[in-house]
Amino acid sequence: MSYWKVILIWFCSVLGIGVVLAVLRESNSHGGEQKLLTTLVYTYIIDTAGVLLLVLASIFTRFQWFKRYIVANILIIVLCLVQLYPIMKYWTTPSYASISESFTLNNNSWEITTEYYDNSHERIRSVSFFKNTLKDSVWTTFSKTGEIISKTMYKNGKEVR
Repeated sequence: MSYWKVILIWFCSVLGIGVVLAVLRESNSHGGEQKLLTTLVYTYIIDTAGVLLLVLASIFTRFQWFKRYIVANILIIVLCLVQLYPIMKYWTTPSYASISESFTLNNNSWEITTEYYDNSHERIRSVSFFKNTLKDSVWTTFSKTGEIISKTMYKNGKEVR
């Protein structure tokens, strides 16, 4: 089988499975969750990374084929890296600056995390609490102007309504 067919089969299979999963996930989602779009984006990332890995693997497993189609392979590698770089940079860069404080009170381990909108620590984004590694107390999220966006109460890791 041609290696191009292997790459095409990978791409089409992952895309097909991703579309089916996206539709299934969307069918049981609540308003505003965007499971369809999220699943399709992850499918695209997996598809692109898979194509990149297949082409890179061909250097070691099918070197003559890689050499014969060197321009196409280099183009595929560059296109995949260009598409994956911003995603990988986003995933590896913390989205907000944060400070965590840990302490023990009444034989319970507590951690309070304060997230900030930037590294100057001037504008608080959120304040969250963990008691014995489980979400606890009131979690508060603020807008960039300091207004409260939401407050959520947790007890032993579960949201209290």
